[in-house]
Amino acid sequence: MQHEHKHDIFCAGRAGKLIGFLRRLTQDPYRILKPYIKKGMTVIDFGSGPGFFSVPAAGLAGPAGKIYAVDVQQGMLDMLVKYAKKRGVLGNIVTINNPAHEIGLELEADVILAIYVAHEVPDREKFFLGLKKRLKPDGLLLLAEPKHRVNEIEFKETLEIAGKCGFKLEGGMKMVQSRTAVLKNEIQKA
Repeated sequence: MQHEHKHDIFCAGRAGKLIGFLRRLTQDPYRILKPYIKKGMTVIDFGSGPGFFSVPAAGLAGPAGKIYAVDVQQGMLDMLVKYAKKRGVLGNIVTINNPAHEIGLELEADVILAIYVAHEVPDREKFFLGLKKRLKPDGLLLLAEPKHRVNEIEFKETLEIAGKCGFKLEGGMKMVQSRTAVLKNEIQKA
């Protein structure tokens, strides 16, 4: 039997905490993303929130890259637009409000970010299948969950579900107070 999976969505009213100075100090998004995001890449940030990772990803991907920031709360995306304008990278960010927990894109990304979001989706299998469909063969899914909200058992279950959906564990990322995984999209053999 699977571990109970019930977590609330982080409220947009408290989103200032997600892009604050203290978080940038302990979880430097440029340092975390730099090994994975290169110039010209297409990135989907599913559960982008106010842009803590989307905005740095846009800087790393450069003007030739494209970042698709998907969130269920329009308030989060409004904050992301302001943050991206302030950082001068709004031109290569597309925001998508999708309250149905769907990705809503028909494209293939080089990298998908699922940071602090898998515990909030109601159906993790549907979530991972949707991500896989939108990730290039051999593309990477960067997964992270907060230790204070997701215990080790639940994270292992999440990785098992991702594995059943066609993702292979490649390693982890260094991210304070987080459970992380770098997952590779396994190519389907004909």
